[in-house]
Amino acid sequence: MRVRQFVSDDAGNAVAGKFDPETNTITLNAETGINAHTILHEVTHAATSATLANKSHPMTKQLTKLFNDVKDSLDTAYGAQNVDEFVVTEVLQYCQQRITSHDGYADKAC
Repeated sequence: MRVRQFVSDDAGNAVAGKFDPETNTITLNAETGINAHTILHEVTHAATSATLANKSHPMTKQLTKLFNDVKDSLDTAYGAQNVDEFVVTEVLQYCQQRITSHDGYADKAC
């Protein structure tokens, strides 16, 4: 994990954090990226990227089909960008709901 003064996406836009699957490195913006949301988001990318990169993996096939089935209904939501963002967004939303419904503690499913 690295912390930098400026972090940008592939288009050059400033972002709070990003995960680079080629180097297996998370980079966080020193001003906007040191928070639970950004760290969890990027760690989830790190945890899922290898499987999602393997297009023949059964889980990747299922998640890609699900994404393609629902992406038009996601409108401009961040998770509608691609299957990677879709998976990370859905995993974090699921965990947040589990934590909220269990008085602030996640169970084993999260």
